[in-house]
Amino acid sequence: MTGYIAIEIPKGMKISMSILTDTETYHSGEYMEARVSTACSNDLGSAIVRFYGIEDRFGKYRINEEKVIRINSPGNETVFLVTVPRCYGCAGISPGEYNLTAELIYSGEVIGNTSKTITLAK
Repeated sequence: MTGYIAIEIPKGMKISMSILTDTETYHSGEYMEARVSTACSNDLGSAIVRFYGIEDRFGKYRINEEKVIRINSPGNETVFLVTVPRCYGCAGISPGEYNLTAELIYSGEVIGNTSKTITLAK
């Protein structure tokens, strides 16, 4: 599994995050199913998972979504269903490798993140 990180936050709690996608290579306009798994050694309550990536040549992320989740010790999985942008020169997206990032936001602060690389093909 790629895109995994384990971090320690104040109060001695440990959080783990990972990103798993349904494939490693996507074609223009295809659907992507990305699963962001989070777990914590203690119950933190509500947090936000921001999932973003595929930055175009103008600096804009073509995938950029957020979901409110509950962080707890057994862990949970947040599913993001997104459409991969089309790779055309005028759209600012070219075929190649792109990063996907998941951030865990708690009390307005990013307390962890993880990334993975995918390939975008025409």
